Amino acid sequence: MKLVHFPRRAAAAVLAAAVLAGAALPVFASDTSPLPEAASSAGTSQTGQAGEDAAPSGETAPDPEENTSPALTGPAKEEVVYGKLNADGTVQRLYTVNHFAGSAGRTVTDYGDYTAVRNMTTTDPIAYADGAVTLTPASDGDLYYEGTMDPAATPLPWLIEIHYILDGKEIAPADLAGRSGALIIRLNVSPNPDCQGDWFDQYALQTTVTLDTASASNIRAAGGTIASVGSQRQIIFTLLPGQTSEVEVAADVTNFTMPAITLNGIQLQLKLDIDGVSLTNRLNQLTTGTGQLDEGAAALSAGIAALEQGLTLLTDQNDLLTGGSAAVNSALLQLQNALSGISASNDQLNLLLDASKQIGSGIDQLDDGVALLESQVNYDAFKNILAQNGLDLDTLAAGNAKAIAMLQALTGLPFGVGDQISQIVLLLQGNTALAGAMQLYLDTVSQGIGALRQGTSAVREGYAAFDSGIQAMAGVLNGMLQNMALLSDAVTTLATQYGVFDTGVNAYTQGVDQILAGTQQLSSASLLLVAGAHQLYTETSNMQLDEELGSLLDTLSAPGVPASFTSNKNTVSALQFALQTEPIQLDAAAEEEAAPAHELTFWEKLLDLFGLYDGE
Repeated sequence: MKLVHFPRRAAAAVLAAAVLAGAALPVFASDTSPLPEAASSAGTSQTGQAGEDAAPSGETAPDPEENTSPALTGPAKEEVVYGKLNADGTVQRLYTVNHFAGSAGRTVTDYGDYTAVRNMTTTDPIAYADGAVTLTPASDGDLYYEGTMDPAATPLPWLIEIHYILDGKEIAPADLAGRSGALIIRLNVSPNPDCQGDWFDQYALQTTVTLDTASASNIRAAGGTIASVGSQRQIIFTLLPGQTSEVEVAADVTNFTMPAITLNGIQLQLKLDIDGVSLTNRLNQLTTGTGQLDEGAAALSAGIAALEQGLTLLTDQNDLLTGGSAAVNSALLQLQNALSGISASNDQLNLLLDASKQIGSGIDQLDDGVALLESQVNYDAFKNILAQNGLDLDTLAAGNAKAIAMLQALTGLPFGVGDQISQIVLLLQGNTALAGAMQLYLDTVSQGIGALRQGTSAVREGYAAFDSGIQAMAGVLNGMLQNMALLSDAVTTLATQYGVFDTGVNAYTQGVDQILAGTQQLSSASLLLVAGAHQLYTETSNMQLDEELGSLLDTLSAPGVPASFTSNKNTVSALQFALQTEPIQLDAAAEEEAAPAHELTFWEKLLDLFGLYDGE
C-alpha cells in the first residue's frame, strides 16, 4: 500500500500494533454472499418507479384514515447497501435492503431515491412516491424491503479501479478468462468526489480476492493476509477509513478464472486499550534522546576535527624533522670524510654540536607531543568529552537497544507500516554500530599511538646518549687533535648508527601521515553520523504527537450513530456496504450460470437473503 508522510506513519504504526494485536475485523460477506437480486423471483415482491410512476400497478399508498394506528415515520432501521460491480470496478447495479422491526397496523415511512421498491418478507402492499416509501405490515415481525437505486444519482463513497496486468501488459477483464501467465491484479481505491457523505472517512473497506490453487500459484500480496479455504486462497486487505489506497495481488496463473472480488464497507468496532499519555511520554523520551544524540554527535565531530587539526600541525613539522635529521646525517658524513683526511675543524664541530642540540630539543618536543596525544586520543577520553556534552554512550546504547526492541515488534504490521518502522530500526542500529566501530577505531588508534610513544621515548633516550657522545667527542677532539685515527673510527661508527636513526625518523613521519589519513576518514564518518542524527532528531521533533494520536484514534474509532446512505431523513442503527464484482469465468461457466434457476420458495428466499441458501 502507498505510504504517507513519515511522522504520521510512525505514530500510526505504534497505535495500530496495540489495536490489531487484540482486535479482529468482522467479515461481513464472502464471495458467496448473495446480492438482493438473488431473490428477484419472489412472488410476493412489489415494484414501483421513481417520480410519477413510483406506485406499482394496481397499488396505492395506504389511506391514513383507514389506519387508526399512528404512522412510524423514520424509525431506527438497519441498512445494507449492495453493489454489483463490473470486473474493472465500475458500478453496474446498486440496491439497499432496509430492515425494520414491524408492528401490526403501524405504517412505516422511509425515505430514499429509488427507481423501484419491493417488499421482501410479506405480501403487504408497498408504495413509493416523492422519495417516500410507505408500508403497513399486517402482523408483527421483521420487515425487509429492497430499494433499487441509480448509481449515477446515488454514487458510492469509493471510486474503485481494478486493473489486470498479464505478462507486463494490461488486459481487459473480458479477455482474461482462460489465459495463462504472470498476473497482477491492482486495485485502486480513492474518495468519490460526487458522494456528499462522510462514509469514505468513517468506513473501512475490507477487500477479499479469491484465487483457486488449481489455476493460480506463487501467490503474493504485500500488505495483505492470505488465508487458506480448501483449495482456495483468500487474500484479504483492510483499507482504513480516509485512506487512498493501492493494493496488488500477484500470481502465476494457468487457464485463469476467478470468483467475484468482494469489498465490504464496515465501521471499525475496535476496543482501543491504549494509554495515550504513557505512549506520548515514551515518544517524548525518544525525541529527547535523539536530541542528545544530535548534540553528542556534533560534539564528537568537533572533537575529531580538533584532533585532525592537531595531527595536521604535527605532520606539517615532519619536513622539518626529516630535514634536520638529514642535515645531521650529512654533517656526520662530511665529518667522517674530513677525518679520513686527518683533519678536523672546530667550526664544523660547533655546527655539529648546535645541530645536535636542535635535534635533541626537537625530539624532546616530539616525545612530549606524542605523550599528550596518547592521553587525549582514546575511547575513555572520547566518552568523557561526550559525557561533558550531556551524552552518555552507555545510556545511549541501552536506550537504542530498548527502542529497537520496541520497534522491531512493529515491523510485521500491515498497510506498509512495517516499512517505515524498519527504516527507523535500521537508523538506530546504524547509530549503535557506529558507536561500536568508533570505540574499536579509537582503541586501535590509541594502541598505535602507544606504540609510537614507546618509539619516540626510545628515540629520545637514544638521542640523549647520542648527544652525550657528540659532546664527549667534541671534548676529545678539542683536547686530543693528535688522536685523529681514533676519532675517525668513532665518527664512522656514529655516522653508521645515525643512518639507522634517520631511517626510523622517516618511518615515524610516515606513520603520523597514516594516522592523519585515518583521522580524516573518521572525520568524514562523524559528519555522516551528525547528518543522520540530526535528521532523526528533526523528524522526531517535528512530530505533533498529541495531534497525531488524536487524529489516528478518531480514524480508528467509529462514530456513535451512522448516517443513512439512502436519505438524511432516515435514522439508522447500522449501515454496511456489500460490493462484489463480476467473476472472471469461461464462456461455458457463464452459460451455465445464466441458466434459469428454479423458482425459490419463501423459506429459500429468506435463507438466500442472509447467504444461507446453498442452492440444493
